[in-house]
Amino acid sequence: MARRNLSRLFFTLVTVMSPYNVSYAIEENVMNDTAITTAVKAKMVTDTVVSASDVKVETKSGVVFLTGNVNSQAAAQAAIDSAFSTPDVSDVDTSGLLIEGSSQPFTDAIITGKIKAQFAKEKVFGDKPINVLGIHVETNDGVVALTGEVDSAAQTENAKRFAENVKGVRAVRSNLAVKVQ
Repeated sequence: MARRNLSRLFFTLVTVMSPYNVSYAIEENVMNDTAITTAVKAKMVTDTVVSASDVKVETKSGVVFLTGNVNSQAAAQAAIDSAFSTPDVSDVDTSGLLIEGSSQPFTDAIITGKIKAQFAKEKVFGDKPINVLGIHVETNDGVVALTGEVDSAAQTENAKRFAENVKGVRAVRSNLAVKVQ
């Protein structure tokens, strides 16, 4: 366990330090793409569900491309969440990411990741109240289920609206409960 943690620390340091070796002459969006790739890799290194060595990360014009093989849907979701929760990521392409023993597309996982990222962005940068930690998002065949507790009816409506606006969502079923104050 200590060796694995040491390995993760070393990989994180190498990953975090690599952008400083890049020439300042590189175009700004390439630098931003490099920063995005580095941030996504760093998140995966510290994640206990997905192995950073199993997933290759590349970024082009803000779109993160994830390729490789993962052991489970949870690992795939963790990789997708790491990418979508990174600032300046405009989209995530998982067409090259495979779950061992499965040929199912990642459409539902992508939808879930986009909704969670939208909730997080709204919490940090938006003006609509939303309780990110209180909402669980699950997608099955394009149908999104929202469960958990929120602080107000307005948060329930905001969460539903954000979910409905994500491409690929066929329906949103909200089972959000308003906390009794």
